[in-house]
Amino acid sequence: MRVNPLPRQTIELPLEINNTAIDGPRTIDLRLVDLTQDDQGTWRLVEPGTKVDLSGHQSSLQWTSLSEDSVSIAPQKPASIMVKLTPPPNARGAYFAGIVAETPMPANPVGVMIRTRFLIPLIIEIRGRTVREHIGVTDVGMTYRTDTGGAPTTSAAMTVVNSGQTYSRVRGELTIERQNGQQWRVVTRIPIKERGVIPGVTLKLGTDLERRLPSGPYRLRGELFVDGRRVPPLEKIIQFKGDPNATVAYDATLLLRPSVVDMKVVPGATRTTILSIENTSASPVKIEMGSRTPHSLIGVQMGKIIGSQLSAEPWTKIQPSSFTLRPNGRQNVRVISSVPKDGVEHPNYYADLVLDGTYPDGQSAGETFSTVHLDNIELKSTVAGAIERASLSQADSGNDILQIQFANIGDVDVTPTASVSVASSEGALVASAVLSGDNDALLPLGQRNFSGELDLSKLKPGDYTLIPAVQIGEKTNVSRKYILSVKNEEYTGSDGKKIEVPSVSLSEPEEKTASSAEGGVSMEAEKPVSLDKKAAKD
Repeated sequence: MRVNPLPRQTIELPLEINNTAIDGPRTIDLRLVDLTQDDQGTWRLVEPGTKVDLSGHQSSLQWTSLSEDSVSIAPQKPASIMVKLTPPPNARGAYFAGIVAETPMPANPVGVMIRTRFLIPLIIEIRGRTVREHIGVTDVGMTYRTDTGGAPTTSAAMTVVNSGQTYSRVRGELTIERQNGQQWRVVTRIPIKERGVIPGVTLKLGTDLERRLPSGPYRLRGELFVDGRRVPPLEKIIQFKGDPNATVAYDATLLLRPSVVDMKVVPGATRTTILSIENTSASPVKIEMGSRTPHSLIGVQMGKIIGSQLSAEPWTKIQPSSFTLRPNGRQNVRVISSVPKDGVEHPNYYADLVLDGTYPDGQSAGETFSTVHLDNIELKSTVAGAIERASLSQADSGNDILQIQFANIGDVDVTPTASVSVASSEGALVASAVLSGDNDALLPLGQRNFSGELDLSKLKPGDYTLIPAVQIGEKTNVSRKYILSVKNEEYTGSDGKKIEVPSVSLSEPEEKTASSAEGGVSMEAEKPVSLDKKAAKD
């Protein structure tokens, strides 16, 4: 659940639980807990009595309540529980709590008992005065590990700290280079997948490199994007103590052509296309190839459409799927799509083609990806999008940062670009900016964050119209209007003198978002489904 109330505003959010069983009623216990994150960004509930450092964390438990602590739900019926919250007058920034819904412990358990528990994150971002955004990379490092239970390996990570007051999305890349004479050569690049980061949390984002590295000088560079906006990177040269008997296993340069495989398909038919793989490195590389469901289609739902229903993985095969490429060798593989005759209800389906490379000594030679897009020619695609949220925060530069979240609510991939304009009450343009974000294709049901800095310091007090706009096609532009309020607030300084400080706030016309959640949460016995798609993925 994600909501944007004003301070002192009472809001009730409906939480619906469905009993999909047919053999009798189900009892569900409910409670509120503090919510934080582990160092990988995964939600972590704080059970009563648990010693967890929550410094810098803003909890909503003091002003959040549930209408029921236990419900009995009849077969094939729903139950609705109200989540009530009233932020205090001084509330600012992002607050968090967890709603736990679980089957109760039997009074006299016998044998193996299975209980079901759902955790619903409650994310509350207070509207009003802007708060500070301060998220960045504070360290990068590598560790040689012999405690794996198997072969020694090397892990690498970058440390990301959120010392501000915003809840933001972060992604990035960690590059590892080895000194070779007077030059630096890339050993590997580690993509850091997008995840949320709450205030007061320190994340250590990285992975096992699946290779041994020798001792010596290495250069590490951590790059981070916050809500789609690039923040200053961190570069560091380290003297690494690794495996004295190892040789450097550089990522092999494996070229896939084409990078996107577009295939027009007909239900009941099989289509084949050719994918070329080339090994431009100086060593032989064993290749393993396979298809998988794109990460962005897992754990998301819009209406009755579940993301995994758009996966082409079950219909996509690669032949041959395993082979060895000699240095400068090339191999053609067939990508075979066998679409069933029945049950093909959507115009577009997607799969990732994953290429894993391994050197003869078993060390990783890196991963390479390609995308398969199956275009069902019997159905017409719909291009559509929605701006779900917009918020303002303060940058270290003194400017304001606008963040928006865009959702692809159509049934085909799009490549969105975003901008924002601010107009006076007379319609004159007073500020504008291009918003930055990923520039690759956004699959259906996917969300993308865009952000950029706005200089609002010269605006006089009053109300303005702020319009973020997202271009998703030659003829499709999505926009949404917000009210930008500028005013001077009076404060008492440390010397006792009154000072005026300009402040800005963002709201929607007619306060449409104040009375309900962003879509609510549905829970079933077989699987949890959240309309806050990114929270479900995390």
